Amino acid sequence: DEAAVERLQRALQGRLRKLALRCLAGLDAGDPRCAPALARLRDLVLRFESAGGADVSAARGGRQWLQLKAFCGGEGGARSGGGGGRSSSPEEWQGCPASPRTAERSGWQNGGSAGSGSASAARDTGGKRCHHGKYHRHCALCNGCPHGRQRQHCTECVGCPHGKLKWCCSACSRCPHGKAKRTCPSCSGCIHGKLKHACVQCWGCPHGKLRQNCAECKGCEHGRAARTCPQCRGCPHGRLKQNCVHCSGCPHGKFRSACMLCSACEHGSARRTCTICKGCPHGRIKRNCRDC
Repeated sequence: DEAAVERLQRALQGRLRKLALRCLAGLDAGDPRCAPALARLRDLVLRFESAGGADVSAARGGRQWLQLKAFCGGEGGARSGGGGGRSSSPEEWQGCPASPRTAERSGWQNGGSAGSGSASAARDTGGKRCHHGKYHRHCALCNGCPHGRQRQHCTECVGCPHGKLKWCCSACSRCPHGKAKRTCPSCSGCIHGKLKHACVQCWGCPHGKLRQNCAECKGCEHGRAARTCPQCRGCPHGRLKQNCVHCSGCPHGKFRSACMLCSACEHGSARRTCTICKGCPHGRIKRNCRDC
């Protein structure tokens, strides 16, 4: 019944607006992490007023919308910086900068202390957080889709015809025998009814074992795998060369990679982890610095 569906939709929207007002009442609008959510709310109000040519009070639940508008445009705007900070145009807030460099190019950090503070906080945590105070991979605004979800978890973006995520759908990823295709002996198996890579008859050796597990085929004359036999690949000290301190070690009696005297720098740290030797102008290791 279309009328029943419409009534249910109106009731749900009304409850959602009440919940939003209740949450906003205990919200610190001065927190820069709240700015994108407030901007989206402001964007909804502006879209309605620009499309309909009327005040938001004319909408369904107009009293609630007026309260929301007052919070994000009036009280909320005053508490979060209002017109003296960032621009209130919706276009400026759409999307999320992927990195501090992108943020600087798009003018995100030019708008006030809140934005720059959030960006500096993201850098202090290793550059893994976005401007919304979340990790990029967990942020619905950075990795979000038009349906309000993270793209990789949205059945409408990456879903299958059965309304599920493709890799979670038994109808898409499974075979007619009720198993995953790659682990089904009937689909990916051999003529002996086993998976090919685990079949002794297909991949086996004359000794009745899988070739890669047979010491007689892959092994040496000493009954071991050639690559791990100290007698074949060993050194005069009875060890494998790569495990022998005397053969692969340094003059200080240690492995070179573990010797501070060999791998240390003049600053008393290992060269590969020294922020002065391998560091960047931001005081981090270059490979770990998002600003570089």
